[in-house]
Amino acid sequence: MTWSETYRADGTLAYADTMRAMTGSWMVRGAAFCTFYEKGSEGGCWSLRRTSANCYEFRAAKPQGVAKATPPVGPAWAALGWLRDKPSTCSRGVAI
Repeated sequence: MTWSETYRADGTLAYADTMRAMTGSWMVRGAAFCTFYEKGSEGGCWSLRRTSANCYEFRAAKPQGVAKATPPVGPAWAALGWLRDKPSTCSRGVAI
């Protein structure tokens, strides 16, 4: 599924996919990037790994002070993403 998420400097976020749109908040806890939503999804925490010039893997992470890690999907990563103002270098994934 293709989705888009916008992370604002004030710590809020906007999520959209083909079925819904949600708002929420984001934060950094240690080395983890966390997203939480107001309605429709719990969110979770991720470690990000840059795999090429404009491609990032989101992997489940459990930072201190967060109840649980997001369960992984697939072999190692939960999502792939890229900065949407530059051409993607991912073989598949989503714009972040």
